[in-house]
Amino acid sequence: MSPDAPKPRVAVVFGGPSEERAISIESGGAVAAALEGEGFRARRILIDETVDPFLDEIKARDETVFLALHGRYGEDGSVQAALETAGVRYTGSGPAASWAAMHKAETKRLCQAEAILVPKYYMAGGRPCRDPVAQMRERGLAPPLVVKPEASGSSLGVSVVRDEAALETALEGALAFGPEALVEEYHEGRELSVAVLAGEALPVLELVAAREFYDYKAKYTDEATRVVCPAELSPDEAARVREAALRTFVALGARDIGRVDVILGADGVPWVLELNTIPGFTSHSLVPRAASADGIGFGDLCARIVALALERA
Repeated sequence: MSPDAPKPRVAVVFGGPSEERAISIESGGAVAAALEGEGFRARRILIDETVDPFLDEIKARDETVFLALHGRYGEDGSVQAALETAGVRYTGSGPAASWAAMHKAETKRLCQAEAILVPKYYMAGGRPCRDPVAQMRERGLAPPLVVKPEASGSSLGVSVVRDEAALETALEGALAFGPEALVEEYHEGRELSVAVLAGEALPVLELVAAREFYDYKAKYTDEATRVVCPAELSPDEAARVREAALRTFVALGARDIGRVDVILGADGVPWVLELNTIPGFTSHSLVPRAASADGIGFGDLCARIVALALERA
């Protein structure tokens, strides 16, 4: 595209039906403002349930969709499938990779197939749950454990179980967000996150939460949470963490942008937790912080993501 040519039209889609709607609205507003600052003709589209009512208008205006939708519908492949069926350009991963990243058991399966280390786990579900302690023991697990919804984001419904008596309550909390919960072994270590942009790993971040772990409140409301970027790691540690993140990104078939969460054990072994295909896009979110540490401003980051979608067209 010529430097003098008008910038493409972009429709920033945000909101959606998930529990992460408020965060998505914040992300969408920040992205739209950043793209306007870069000279793009950005249009804000707040959706409630689906993007379907806006598809004809998006196509008529020849807009590229910047997806700033988090959680259900936005990250589970549904909106991606709708946009592809309509022949609309959009940012981020396709339907299959989005679905795999949203469903934690599928993420683990794909990682294990590529010999990427993930915590040992099992799936629990159904109401009422079969004796959760017996189920846990049958699978050779014991506290401490992490219990989380099988398909949710922003650490909603996630809890750390330190003793068997707390397992049932933790499962009830996770199952409030869906029909299945994932129970995995808890790995003590440093909480790290790696943003991947266009197939390249950005500087590693470390999340230092004042709470038990980097939960919803630590992410969005606890001012005591610290983000260290670049993380204070040895060159070998940083290389191992970045490699694990990149391999996860490739194993799931992700593209454009994503964030891989990792626990680095005291022995220097990185354990992959999950991949977020549409991470937060506010000025204080993790991916923009990692990009900034690599010399990429927020507006430039958003522009690069749009450019990746245009290249596919």
